[in-house]
Amino acid sequence: LQMSMQDTAKDSSTQSEMSKVLGDQNFLSSIIDS
Repeated sequence: LQMSMQDTAKDSSTQSEMSKVLGDQNFLSSIIDS
């Protein structure tokens, strides 16, 4: 998961990728919390 996100970040525009990664981290955090 981490590696694929990093690969996508290289290929994508930084701004949209950052929001996507931040959203993924928030999503994972809520899964871990529950």
